[in-house]
Amino acid sequence: CFHHYAIGKNANARSKVKHFWENGSLYAGTGRKAMQRLLGIVHMNPEVDPALWDHTEEDRYGLGGVRTPEKFYQLFGIDVIQKKTQRHLCMF
Repeated sequence: CFHHYAIGKNANARSKVKHFWENGSLYAGTGRKAMQRLLGIVHMNPEVDPALWDHTEEDRYGLGGVRTPEKFYQLFGIDVIQKKTQRHLCMF
């Protein structure tokens, strides 16, 4: 890891700074909701009803309109239904 917490001359000052994991219990379940939202936005969970995840500002922070996620998955051999990828993507 490239982050150095509480090492050397900064040890005393850094030991007083809260770390992200110290407040993890305040946000229980947030990671699961965030993953469901992310997978929904990129169309990787077609089996999940879109009404079940948060669409707040999806248009603002979404994927744009140049190509669909489905086109990307087709091009790179990703099957979001079977949750599998083709193995020939980087043959040298």
